[in-house]
Amino acid sequence: MSQLEIPAPVRFDIPPTGGDGSLVGFVGTPDDASLVPTWVLYLHGFGSSQHGEKAEFFRRRCMAEGISFVSFDFQGHGLSGGSMRDLTVARCLRDATRVRDHFASWADRPMVLMGSSMGALVGLWFATTNSAAAGVFVAPALGLDESFPALIGAEGMRRWRESGVLPITNELGTFDLGWGFVEDLRSRRSEDLLRGHRLPTVIFQGQLDDRVSWKVVERFADDTPKLTRLVLFTDGDHRLLDKRSTVWSETTSFLREQGLDAASISAGDSA
Repeated sequence: MSQLEIPAPVRFDIPPTGGDGSLVGFVGTPDDASLVPTWVLYLHGFGSSQHGEKAEFFRRRCMAEGISFVSFDFQGHGLSGGSMRDLTVARCLRDATRVRDHFASWADRPMVLMGSSMGALVGLWFATTNSAAAGVFVAPALGLDESFPALIGAEGMRRWRESGVLPITNELGTFDLGWGFVEDLRSRRSEDLLRGHRLPTVIFQGQLDDRVSWKVVERFADDTPKLTRLVLFTDGDHRLLDKRSTVWSETTSFLREQGLDAASISAGDSA
């Protein structure tokens, strides 16, 4: 399948509903009769989009392997509606649900959640209440509510709470983040996430990450040893763009172990 020409992804639009804004996404379906039934729902990071470097990387690799790839922009990002200021994990979870429901005809196909940073955190929470076959996550933003005080200090937290907005700048731009983001995070207890975690998962994490504590991620993996495999990079940063070849190699091995790759599915069909 990797030698096949990869078709261009097709845009889909989900209209506003229940006070939430519109969602814009793209679905890439390999043009091949022996299509692997596995499909990926990709969840991008804060301030990024479905056309970020990691999203495009995973899209190309998945489609080359015959795996359908669905991506979309969270509200306040990219082509979708809504505002960044109203961003919360709860809203992102609603966004993911709307996209999943848009592909309700694929309900009998195994879905793999893929995500980066904020999107990876959303993926972990999404899987606690929704069915998925596996998860592939880069630097999930675990412990994010605890990292803000360390980053901006007690005075910065006070100003954020009083003004209701915090300007955040990263390599992708400057964004106004509402105080509701913190309030939503604080309502999500780590023990609830651990209790609800039932997803076979591989996590890729850099120990030089300046945004997500690798120790917090390692603790999550240690607390869910039967389900979570952690791949640590001693010289890896937050984005792990220079580790993409290793990430994909480990991902394909993981999907093979879960019986979600082309070879495993073909073997199962012929058995």
